[in-house]
Amino acid sequence: MVSPSIRYSIISNAIEQVTTTSGEEAVLTSFANLGYRTTWEVGMALSLWGVKWMFFTFRPYYQHLKHTSTHPDVGTNRVQSLNLTTNIEFSPWMGGSISCEYGYRPAIIVAQSAKVRYYHNVGFYLHQSFLKNKFFATLSLSNPFESRRYISNTISGSGFIYTDRREQLGRVWSLSVRANFGRFKDRIVERGDIIGDRERP
Repeated sequence: MVSPSIRYSIISNAIEQVTTTSGEEAVLTSFANLGYRTTWEVGMALSLWGVKWMFFTFRPYYQHLKHTSTHPDVGTNRVQSLNLTTNIEFSPWMGGSISCEYGYRPAIIVAQSAKVRYYHNVGFYLHQSFLKNKFFATLSLSNPFESRRYISNTISGSGFIYTDRREQLGRVWSLSVRANFGRFKDRIVERGDIIGDRERP
């Protein structure tokens, strides 16, 4: 199954982060109204079923951002990026599944981005249902091959180029549980289907 998508948005008053420098070369980061920001996104979702207990998805998309601002450190700036996510899921036993996800994503993108840097993201997930439609648990592991990493973003303004470098935790374990209570119905006998019902106030 292939699902293409195209998205366009325009914001007339984009309140975004702006970095400036003073005469003493001090860096100040604040927020300002940058005027217009337009965004184009073109993507696709590809889904494949190998056998009944295996599912594969592939989701690439391209993004184009354009800022049209009177701010001297922004002006007219275009940023292009590519985002890629793949996921493979196995469900070899009843009520459970194992999945692995890989992502290739851009670092933090702001209005002054001059160079887009990318980083890799890997995750493993174990899902299990203990009581049918009642109790679920998920065990996940993110970035198992590194304990921490640094994500940087290069920005530019009026007469300066600045690289922002941030540390991000890498290897992270998490356990989440969810319980459903009560019974849910999608039909009321005396009034017909809820889905598509336009008579109810």
